[in-house]
Amino acid sequence: MKYIGNILTDEQFETGELFNVVQDPGSLVDGIPTLIVGWEKTKELYPDASIIEFNITGDTYWTYGKYEKRDRFEANVKRFQDLAFKKFVETLKYEFYDVIFHGPATFERFMNAISHDIPMTVYASNDILYIYIDGNSFVLGLSLRDCDYVDESYRKRIFSTIYANKSINLLKNNEDISKEVRFKARGMAYILPYLYS
Repeated sequence: MKYIGNILTDEQFETGELFNVVQDPGSLVDGIPTLIVGWEKTKELYPDASIIEFNITGDTYWTYGKYEKRDRFEANVKRFQDLAFKKFVETLKYEFYDVIFHGPATFERFMNAISHDIPMTVYASNDILYIYIDGNSFVLGLSLRDCDYVDESYRKRIFSTIYANKSINLLKNNEDISKEVRFKARGMAYILPYLYS
């Protein structure tokens, strides 16, 4: 699973599986927002940090530890989690293939995109198929109901192509995806294949 943010702290911390919680700055994942917990740790790493500003620089933030100012700590952790999730969603593109409006050529483009034997993560929800192909910054979407409406053979072609891929990761809603992630991603199921790739 991919992380959407780092939390650097010396304190015991529960955030679920979306965040990389570490004590050592060397264990931070590059390219995602980072929250530093504790004023002392913040000053140690960023001597010029302002005690007034939540944002230190770029995608780096700080908050008090829970034993320094618990109310500020809880509010800022929630604020950081929301901010990290929003930034994550903004970086991911979703491309929906509408076979009814755009016709068979759209279906063939979709089939061409998934026909390569490269790693991909597939998730289906409410008869919508979401596919993330490794190395891309977008998720493909296709309505299976629309496919059935246009041509009953489309569904069979899609799944025979997917199952022929030896590097596929199929996500099952209740087995592979935690409650926390399902709750956070409600209304945005397209992000799940990317998170779990």
